[in-house]
Amino acid sequence: MTQQFPGGGGWSSIGGNGNAYALNVTSVPTKATWPYVQQWSLSVQHEFPGQTLATVAYVGSKGTHLTLERQINQLQPLPASQNPYAAGQPMTASDCNWNGQYFNLSNGATITPNQPAFTNMMVACGIFTGNSLREAYPGMGQIFSVENTANSSYNAFQVTLRHSIHSLTLGVAYTYSHSIDDSSDRSDSTYVNSYDLAANRASSNFDQRHLLHVSYVYDLPKFSEGSRFLRGALNHWQWSGITIFETGIPFSIINNGSNANGIAALDNAGVANGTGAGSYADRCGDPYGSKPSGGSNSGTFGPLLLNPGAFCAPQGLTFGNSGRNSVRNPFRWNFDTALMKHITLPNESNLEFRVEAFNVFNNTQFEIYDPDLGNQPNNTVSCYGNAASGYSGAGNGGSCLGGSSFLHPIEAHRPRTLQLALKYSF
Repeated sequence: MTQQFPGGGGWSSIGGNGNAYALNVTSVPTKATWPYVQQWSLSVQHEFPGQTLATVAYVGSKGTHLTLERQINQLQPLPASQNPYAAGQPMTASDCNWNGQYFNLSNGATITPNQPAFTNMMVACGIFTGNSLREAYPGMGQIFSVENTANSSYNAFQVTLRHSIHSLTLGVAYTYSHSIDDSSDRSDSTYVNSYDLAANRASSNFDQRHLLHVSYVYDLPKFSEGSRFLRGALNHWQWSGITIFETGIPFSIINNGSNANGIAALDNAGVANGTGAGSYADRCGDPYGSKPSGGSNSGTFGPLLLNPGAFCAPQGLTFGNSGRNSVRNPFRWNFDTALMKHITLPNESNLEFRVEAFNVFNNTQFEIYDPDLGNQPNNTVSCYGNAASGYSGAGNGGSCLGGSSFLHPIEAHRPRTLQLALKYSF
């Protein structure tokens, strides 16, 4: 059966046998624009008494003409002044019931074919694919443009201390920094609007605001008394280690609404982008605030790490307001240490024995989002509810917490690991 819906300047046919589908292509520039990076720094060093050297530095860089990929044949998003949805009003599954003449929205408004919102509504509800409505390059499908139009900036305040006395060498390095860009790499999956690159400018996917590393190397005292065997066993030991504190990298909260849970649209703005995240959730609370009870349950892996009630279904026909990279993975503490002994052997050979321990105190260090894995259920919300009422909502048996992986860990950093090593050099 062939169904017809009004679109653009006439009628478009979908669903019939023998229909031709618009081509999706990739566009590459015909003129090379080479990316480049500018770097600058200023540092001051001062030696303090007790063989202590301190360095304070400012480090900055700027990336220009960096590579990105966007979809330049998406539909135009609906202007806010023409949106029939008010702030806080999401698009629901019932809103997508097209009766042949208009959409009757749950907020009492109607959308007719002569309204600007009609095209975006048809696409958001999945009634149209959008190919026949594209205005930039009519007759074509998705056009993925590879171009050198992204930019980045990095600014950092760095402090290092190095203390050497007798058999101890101690180093402390702290960095407070912020990396900002509008595309962290060509395949950055966080775009929602290819026509507004500036709206994608946020903390870089790899940005870590605070980094503290403490390292040490200590040659244990030598014993001059006792038997030769005892001295050989107790001498020539070295203890070393590194302790780190790092804030987590950022990630985006992706809207994954569907008819199954009452929220109608993945492509909530109805622009048929076909690349990137589709849309974000709206932010309506504090992600780092108190978490609802029942979030850590037998149906999920690991504890609930952030507050899911801080995110609401996006306002209908918008991209959502939580934005790119708006929350962060948990911070992590880690302690690694090693004990090493050198044994000198005849003929200029030696033996090295090492006992190494990673994550000595076995701190569980969870991650909600891993950029190597792309968008995941852990940062994608498909069930919205009310935190004040126990975060109950549509889907999942009436609860947004039961069995949901949203804001639960996807993995953990390395557990405590002990290893022994023996190396013979000759």
